[in-house]
Amino acid sequence: MLIAEWNTADQQQKFWRQKELELRAALVTEKYTKDKGTERFDLDAGWQLVIERGLDYKLENKNGETADVLDEIPSEIGALLVKWKPELSATNYNETTQEIRDKFNAILTIKPASPTVKLVPPKASKG
Repeated sequence: MLIAEWNTADQQQKFWRQKELELRAALVTEKYTKDKGTERFDLDAGWQLVIERGLDYKLENKNGETADVLDEIPSEIGALLVKWKPELSATNYNETTQEIRDKFNAILTIKPASPTVKLVPPKASKG
């Protein structure tokens, strides 16, 4: 049955994703000596293990904190430090006029999203 096969694959994928994360963390802890950068380790038959470690930077902006800080520094410096990525509000786009949607359609690509599938167990019966 296709549903059972998909469910098994989904569960295995979750298990192996978690296992890979755990093994990667253990490998980095065992081998890696830097805070960031790249290290290479020679293995048998010419193989190399390459471990790259970096830093992720994230600006908090849930309540406009980024804009508040940008207001306090010169705008030309703020423009160099912060990249803005336009993101469309699909709800507002769908609720606006056709005239405005037509203008946006020149810069907008709409394509089918990857479907989500989940298996929902039956609710426990009262009794």
